[in-house]
Amino acid sequence: SVAIEEVDGSNCTDTIHITVVDTNYVTKTNYIDVYDSLIVDLNGNTTSIAMPFSLNTQVKIYPNPASENLTLEVLDASATETYLYQLFSVTGQNVVSNGFLDNKIKTIDLSSLNSGTYYVRFYDSQFTLLNTAPVVIKK
Repeated sequence: SVAIEEVDGSNCTDTIHITVVDTNYVTKTNYIDVYDSLIVDLNGNTTSIAMPFSLNTQVKIYPNPASENLTLEVLDASATETYLYQLFSVTGQNVVSNGFLDNKIKTIDLSSLNSGTYYVRFYDSQFTLLNTAPVVIKK
């Protein structure tokens, strides 16, 4: 089972406390920092909130946490049109496959997904993993 609780809600930043109890009843706790939006660099170097959203190789992800929709925004879709994204659950299940960043704004429908932690993975046209960003669905 996975329990999610908010630890700190100041300055548009939350820390999500995730407790996982595996089949051997061992409790594992992870902390994931969640921001209103993330900037993900498609050259694989950084995932941050502090960097400016100013490069054609960046993707802005918002809102985070999300409930019904998650938005992926790029500055220049012609520079990212061959890049792919996928959405995975924390257990590694692929829940959204092979979307392209071929529009300035891409919206991922989350209405059928449960609350929890998910990961957006970004790939180049050869399907090489470039970067991964955590997102939280909170309903």
